[in-house]
Amino acid sequence: MDFQKSYKQLNPAQKLAVDTIDGPVLVVAGPGTGKTQLLSMRAANIVQLTDAAPQNILCLTFTESGAANMRQRLINLMGAEGNSVAVHTFHSFGSDIINRYREYFYNGAQFEPSDNLTSYQILQEIFESLPHSSPLTVKMNNEFTYLRDTQKALSNLKRAGLLPDELLAIVDHNQTFCDAVEPQIGAAFANRFSKKDLPNFAKIAEQLNSFMPKKLDVHNIKPLDILCTNEFEEALSQATESGKTNPLTTWRNRWLEKNHAGNFVFKDRKRSKKLREVAKIYQKYSDQLEKDQLFDFDDMICLVAHTLETIAELRFNLQEQYLYIMVDEFQDTNGAQLRLLNALTNNPIHEGRPNILAVGDDDQAIYSFQGAELSNILDFKNSYRDVAVITLTDNYRSAAPILQHSRDVITLGAERLENTLENVNKQLNAKNAVQKSTTECHIFENPQAENNWIANKIAELLKNGEPPEEIAILARHHKQLTELVPYLHEAKIPLQYERRSNVLKNPQIQQILTIVHVIVHIAEQRFDLAESHLPELLSYEFWGLKPSDVWQLSLNAYKQRRLWLELMLDGDGKLRQIADFLIFGSHFSQHVPLDIMLDYVIGSTEAQAPNNYTDSAMAAEQRPPLEGYCSPYRAYYFNQQNLQNNPAEYLELLNNLRTLRSALQNWQGEDSEAPVLSTLLDFVYLHERTQTPVTAALPLNESGQGVALMTAHKAKGLEFKTVFVLSCQDEIWGRKARQKPNIISFPHNLPIEPAGANYDDVLRLFFVAMTRAKQNLLLTAHKTDSKGKPN
Repeated sequence: MDFQKSYKQLNPAQKLAVDTIDGPVLVVAGPGTGKTQLLSMRAANIVQLTDAAPQNILCLTFTESGAANMRQRLINLMGAEGNSVAVHTFHSFGSDIINRYREYFYNGAQFEPSDNLTSYQILQEIFESLPHSSPLTVKMNNEFTYLRDTQKALSNLKRAGLLPDELLAIVDHNQTFCDAVEPQIGAAFANRFSKKDLPNFAKIAEQLNSFMPKKLDVHNIKPLDILCTNEFEEALSQATESGKTNPLTTWRNRWLEKNHAGNFVFKDRKRSKKLREVAKIYQKYSDQLEKDQLFDFDDMICLVAHTLETIAELRFNLQEQYLYIMVDEFQDTNGAQLRLLNALTNNPIHEGRPNILAVGDDDQAIYSFQGAELSNILDFKNSYRDVAVITLTDNYRSAAPILQHSRDVITLGAERLENTLENVNKQLNAKNAVQKSTTECHIFENPQAENNWIANKIAELLKNGEPPEEIAILARHHKQLTELVPYLHEAKIPLQYERRSNVLKNPQIQQILTIVHVIVHIAEQRFDLAESHLPELLSYEFWGLKPSDVWQLSLNAYKQRRLWLELMLDGDGKLRQIADFLIFGSHFSQHVPLDIMLDYVIGSTEAQAPNNYTDSAMAAEQRPPLEGYCSPYRAYYFNQQNLQNNPAEYLELLNNLRTLRSALQNWQGEDSEAPVLSTLLDFVYLHERTQTPVTAALPLNESGQGVALMTAHKAKGLEFKTVFVLSCQDEIWGRKARQKPNIISFPHNLPIEPAGANYDDVLRLFFVAMTRAKQNLLLTAHKTDSKGKPN
């Protein structure tokens, strides 16, 4: 499709965004308003109207699929030139900069990525070295209570673009403010108060305004004193206007708490004490990563942003290269990404008007940090001079009733751009002229009735000719989809569903791990531990043992006060064969490579190990001979009959085994010495300790011809004719929806908690789910949970 033909199909607002190519532009684009086509059209227009080459245009988005879609649209519009436009996710852009300008990063050294487990191990060593006086060294069941939350905090701080010294600067600045005004604030709220006390609170406002601290010189961080004072003055104004003190009480509950003496103090005082320790750990953690020549995923953007800020030569070169920048899903940008954008656009030659376009919608901010979705867009408008604001309101996806109901939901939110920026009206106009549209809400007694109705309703739709790929079932949590799947299977409904599971929790994988435990414990002569696993091991059906034989073995061991394994060796038949198998495996387990030993445990007669083992003569010599008794595991689970009768279970176990092997290889790294069987147990223990799953993803239907099941997060950017939204009760999608709080929290002027923590976050996610529907939207809920507890 050529440019002119595509251009004529744009509406006036889209044309304005495509034509406004000079200076900063903010496009507020609601769901279904055609923003992806707008971005590609604008890139093509820049090449046509300016002297800029395609490689002078940088397009940043958030997902690889979004980047691929953008690239294909550019090729369709521009031909081969479309390949030259720099289209990246933020992380791939950071990686590209590091690879192209390696001399500016790590002194040119080749650093490797660190995984979650390695990061945990580094933090574990740091925590062990902390003094007992540290507020973070508390233990429960011999585990550091704060370690996992510290790991999350470091990730959030890096995404916010903050270095350890900047965090300390924020903490110090906040502490100075708290020390200065806390006595007066605490005294004002010490006793009950009424409207006659409002003049006293007016004096407090004056004292807050008179606080004159040193400037907080940290990028994009609002000083706590300004934030606190502004909110206090707003609460006082509301109280004075209404004659009621409720707004002041609300302010007190948000900002203050009682200490051990019963006095009101700032909540941020307690937070500051922990965060000061986090800053020290952050620095030690960064030093250790550098020493080990590692970087973690969150380092990439943060590192590039800070390098650009400190090395003018690199910054000027990149500013010269990328003359036009476009950012999709701007509402989801975090602090590190904002700093990167600022470094690319702050050249004085622009006089505050760089050529940057941001496309975003605060109502669809479902991946961002709490509070970032609104402030980022406002900061964009305030960061540049004469920003052109363009609002797209023509929706080409959903029927009018769906748009109206979704607007009724999203306008319940408090923090919205529409309430803040003048001349921004986000009322969407339906351009999808469907003859008939359905919006329904059904409430059932329990989730079983809800799931059963959904399955029957979809079966009816399919019978009436509805294409299965035009139907989607959306939920807030993956668990709700998992519970629905059996009902859909029972109704013989084809599904398009990526099942995600923790490999280490799979019963068949746990059977392998039990065998490994016994073999390793025998090799280490820890016979009591090996003995403790044998009753479970011998109960597995694939051995072909009779329950009476296992019972008799147990009875004999009890009467004779002997080990099970010892008695198994005294006999003959299957019990003797299993004992020989375990002991034989233990003999090889401490020096034969792990992959070869896994083949032995599973009963694979051909090599399953990686090439770097099987290609060597040494590996062939080290492979334990498999003549004689072979583990029946593989023959039991991977036979032709199972493949025909239970193909889903067959493929799932096969996928789990492949995932486990791959995860082990990645954990060890290519240059590591060959791991042995006990390494697998270390791997499992570390995952359990850090509560890190080994996730396997298995599509139930790869043809694309099925009803889509997915979470609302994953549905972002997709659309379907008919959408079902599950479990629409308050406990899941409303004010009662709960999220586990972190025990390390951030001060009011550092809002970097992940999205989902407040009511506005949940509303936005529900809004996204609703606006995936083109013609039919069906909301379902249940009155009681599966145990009969009322919702």
